Amino acid sequence: MIATAIPKAISPSERSPEALTGRLRQADNIARFGGEEFIFLFPDTDEAQCYQVCESLRQHIEQITSLRRPVTISIGGVTVLPQVERMLDF
Repeated sequence: MIATAIPKAISPSERSPEALTGRLRQADNIARFGGEEFIFLFPDTDEAQCYQVCESLRQHIEQITSLRRPVTISIGGVTVLPQVERMLDF
């Protein structure tokens, strides 16, 4: 699971879940978690794969040219190992 905040400087159409979905894989899910925050769910994804998807999202945000100044995002992630049955065991 990944949580990230998309800056308000980015137009609503560019920071909508639909715009970000194009950067995800078919099995991935995205949901708005607040005004600028999103939750991503990457099933069956290890740390290295998670990093690659997140880096792709970060680069996409940095390349948006409609902004007057450079903008990036911060991303935090958690991976859960298959042998962990409950979050309390994590």
